[in-house]
Amino acid sequence: VLAGTSFTNLSRLPTSHTTVTTTFAATDSPDQVCATLTRIATNLPQRGDDVEPSTVPIGDHKYRTTIGLKSPGDDDAVQATFLRWAWYAARRDKLHLDGVADDYSTPKRLEEALDEVAAPALRLYKGDQQALMPYARLIRYGTGELIQAPGEVPKTMTIVVSGRVRLTVPTHDGSVAAVRSLDKGALIGVAAFTHQANLAYVHAVDEVTLLQIEHDEIQRLLTDRPQLSREFGRLIDERRSEAQTARNAAKKAIRAKGIHASAPSSGSS
Repeated sequence: VLAGTSFTNLSRLPTSHTTVTTTFAATDSPDQVCATLTRIATNLPQRGDDVEPSTVPIGDHKYRTTIGLKSPGDDDAVQATFLRWAWYAARRDKLHLDGVADDYSTPKRLEEALDEVAAPALRLYKGDQQALMPYARLIRYGTGELIQAPGEVPKTMTIVVSGRVRLTVPTHDGSVAAVRSLDKGALIGVAAFTHQANLAYVHAVDEVTLLQIEHDEIQRLLTDRPQLSREFGRLIDERRSEAQTARNAAKKAIRAKGIHASAPSSGSS
């Protein structure tokens, strides 16, 4: 029976890509929708490099995203991750996936987040919290999503409200090295205060809720609080030192691995 049966090798199929169709509201800008969906596809960990991700409108407020695959066997995983991340990204970008708007960043939730995480981290008084309300926003990221990348200059002050994020840095051989994890109350993108670019990748370990506060408002706050400014400077130096330590450790590990691989065998002939 087996001799007369044809088989399909999923790792050798001619199709090297998959397509995903999504629907947005008629009021959503097509260019913005395409940019958001293509960005999501570009950051997928299972994505192959043979096909460049792209998104096009196909009518009736629908969009088709084409994503390269490392192997056709990854098709289901790629589509599942893409659709999950699209749910979060659409809400962050104020788009309407399946016609639904985001209603998460309510005044009540904002007030609670400012009181629970921003007040301790930034030493805010009640008056400060109320003054920051119009300039603050709650956003969410799904498990595994890229939050920030090296080379980006953050435009907002970001504080972890719930969940955990992981910091990694690129290394000399093109891989990444772990720096540390951060959880509730931690600050992200602190380099914004010196107008410097991020040194590390920041990924969501699980579902993460972040409080974003406009950069200019934090700068006004720091102007009146030199002690807090010094604390931010210390934190920036600490993060920079941690990133360099992680890079150095990775470099030593690569060098040691190379020496070990090139060492002659001690066995007798």
